[in-house]
Amino acid sequence: MHLPSDVIAPADQSPPMDVPCPLLWVDRALVGWEFDRHQLAGDALLDLRGALLSSDSGLVWETFCKARELAENIDYLLFYRLRRWVEQAFVIHVSDGDRESPFPLEADFREAEKALRRAKWQWFEMSEGEVRMADISARVTWR
Repeated sequence: MHLPSDVIAPADQSPPMDVPCPLLWVDRALVGWEFDRHQLAGDALLDLRGALLSSDSGLVWETFCKARELAENIDYLLFYRLRRWVEQAFVIHVSDGDRESPFPLEADFREAEKALRRAKWQWFEMSEGEVRMADISARVTWR
């Protein structure tokens, strides 16, 4: 799954200072991982680890959702911690071209696109019909 280009934040954004903590959680999970039993989930965790080392907020959010979908049932505590971190580290910016508003990122969604659609829908409901749903864009950024 790849997000549309309007979702990815500029690469010059820096991640918050607490990125090493999620990186440490993922590293600890990988040490005890049974790759022969959970190859796809292990690959997704490795992808998340790589994304956490980047400054690309859209990539981190996308890989978090993919890893969560594949691995949460294997290591619930890891994803509980990551969900709480994601809710604090990211925000969704929704815009209709003229105005932009931040919305909290709801990590309860298992897919990045569903969270973005929800934020767009909230914006649409607030706009009282002034804009068309198709004119609304959303992107994930660091707080």
